[in-house]
Parts: sequence; structure tokens; C-alpha cells
Amino acid sequence: MVECGYPEDPLQGVDEVEPNLKRLKEYFATGATRSGEWRKQQIRNFIRGIKELEDEFIEAYAQDTGRDKVLFKLYERDFNIVEAELCISQIDKWMAPESVNVEVIMAPATS
Repeated sequence: MVECGYPEDPLQGVDEVEPNLKRLKEYFATGATRSGEWRKQQIRNFIRGIKELEDEFIEAYAQDTGRDKVLFKLYERDFNIVEAELCISQIDKWMAPESVNVEVIMAPATS
């Protein structure tokens, strides 16, 4: 029986981990970063996932915590959606270059 969408064989797909990890490490080493729009889209996908899988989340929440399903909407779903929307609204600001103070002894350097 498959629970929570996990494969019956816990090692299923393990052979794919190493090449993917290598690829991700190589990309990270380039110093490249994703655009703000890409990041916003990932957050929008997260929000969409919460909404589309709400019934599954509610069941798991009730089963795991023993709490009423209504509490999930109030404390988990809504909180995470509002937080994610805040991230979308702030991400450009967070990604903007920012000047920081440089010690006098480093003058005329700037940062």
C-alpha cells in the first residue's frame, strides 16, 4: 500500500539522485541566480498547490494532529498563503542591490 504518495520501494529513483545533485552543484558553482519573476512564479505554484491539494492536506492534518479540520484552514492554509503573498510583494526589494557601510580604514572602498 502506498501512503502519502510515497513509493512502496523507498529506494525507487535513488539512481537519479546523484546525477541531479551533480547538476545542481555545478549550476550553483557558476554563481548564477534565478530572476525575481522565476522566484515569484515558484511561490505562485506553491500557493496553487496548497489550494489544489487542500483536501489531501486537510486529511493529513487531521490525521497527524488529531485537530479539527477547520483549524487547518485557519492556522495552516491561510497563514501560509498570506505569508507567500507577502513574499511575492517583497521579493524585488529583497533582491535589490544594497549598499553597506565600509570601515574607514578601507577608504576609499565602497560596497
